Amino acid sequence: MSSYPGIPDPKPDPQALYQSVVAIKQALEILLGIKGKSDDAAVTQGDMKDQLFSLNTFVNQLNSNSAGYIKAGTTDTLTNKTIADATDKLGGVTMDMGSDATGDLYYRNASGILTRLPIGSPGQLLEVAGTPGLPSWQPAPANTWTLLNTLTASNSATLDDTTSFTSTYFSYALLFDKILPATNLVELGLQVHSGGAFQTTNYAISNSSTAARIALAGTGGGANTVGNTGPGVSGLVFVNDVAQTSAVKQFRGVSLSFTNGSTGLPLTQSLSGWWGGGNGAVDGIRVLTSSGNITSGTVRVYGIKG
Repeated sequence: MSSYPGIPDPKPDPQALYQSVVAIKQALEILLGIKGKSDDAAVTQGDMKDQLFSLNTFVNQLNSNSAGYIKAGTTDTLTNKTIADATDKLGGVTMDMGSDATGDLYYRNASGILTRLPIGSPGQLLEVAGTPGLPSWQPAPANTWTLLNTLTASNSATLDDTTSFTSTYFSYALLFDKILPATNLVELGLQVHSGGAFQTTNYAISNSSTAARIALAGTGGGANTVGNTGPGVSGLVFVNDVAQTSAVKQFRGVSLSFTNGSTGLPLTQSLSGWWGGGNGAVDGIRVLTSSGNITSGTVRVYGIKG
């Protein structure tokens, strides 16, 4: 019996050999897309030679991949190929379009070609404008707030940020949300990072120029201090031009707290102050209490384009 379905065993007689050649020829026609003789046509020695030569060429192309066939277990390059089936999926694909970098974007250009858009700069916005409406990175409009960092308290000794404050933005905003101290009746304050360290003296607030921090809430002690129950401290603080070295950096804002947690009275405080230890650039801030840790709450740091 023949080892291949549909191809007769050629051993018994010449007619079987003829039928085998016809079957092979038909298979070649399917594989190579050629039009051969009908099944009952006479098969000449030339026909057999031509078909066997075509089969040999086909096999050689598969081995060398010179015709662009995709082979299992090999790495092949597809050129001018289309994936048309809706069920086809691409997974784990890498892009190599020249000068590719982390954060790059890829889009379809006006000619339908996949095009690389290099990653933008911090603070830029992705814009689509003009005709045919291609994407590009553009500077953020003035007064746009960009979230740079979120400091989240979890029984934290301090909340520090030494990465957000640079010359990139003219103004910075600190949004305090429900900062709850672990210790009852304390002051919430802010220190600056300058000259490679957090500064712990020479803060100017009200009539004092030797304070250990800029007071954010709970100023004055006694009934004005912040309780360790209830909603904690919320507020907004601004500072400008932190990278300049010709003047001190002035902080100003407002805070809302409760004098004794949920059982106390609401207390709104306007705040202002600066570090008087020099005119050096400020490249970080620290939020802390006068005693103990910070149980919960967040501080969001925004950069504002001037």
